[in-house]
Amino acid sequence: MTLRLDDISLDLGEAALWAHASNRTDAWVLCGPDKASLRFGIRAGFRERLVSLERLLDDVGHRPRIPLREAYTKRWLRGTLGSMILDEHRVSD
Repeated sequence: MTLRLDDISLDLGEAALWAHASNRTDAWVLCGPDKASLRFGIRAGFRERLVSLERLLDDVGHRPRIPLREAYTKRWLRGTLGSMILDEHRVSD
């Protein structure tokens, strides 16, 4: 897959991460609240691979002793991705 950033400003580390991940053929998910990275994931067709830290912890049965910051919760990610997807549809119309 060719990594195209278009109007999305990723830092070098995020760009390298996406270049690596998008060329993998095995199962993978990306966990992180960086909005530019999330937007890139949506545009690149990897929406289903974007997961929250809360979900990853739930999946392995770990319950943190201290609450996660909001940006690492399933609720925050769902709302943020929903808004971004709507924005993407508005731009493409």
